[in-house]
Amino acid sequence: MRAYTSMYEDPTFEDPTVKEQSVVCAALGAAAVAVASTVAALQMHGAPAWLTAAFASSH
Repeated sequence: MRAYTSMYEDPTFEDPTVKEQSVVCAALGAAAVAVASTVAALQMHGAPAWLTAAFASSH
């Protein structure tokens, strides 16, 4: 454990490893694919009935 000389000392961060970078890129890629496929499905088929009914009842 590292001892700090001052309570206000700025933390130092190491550069991310290649594995950490690849994990972050994979997670961001999966999220982007999920969003893009959802948008494409809504554009092709319109909003599902349960979503339209839920949105209408909330107003």
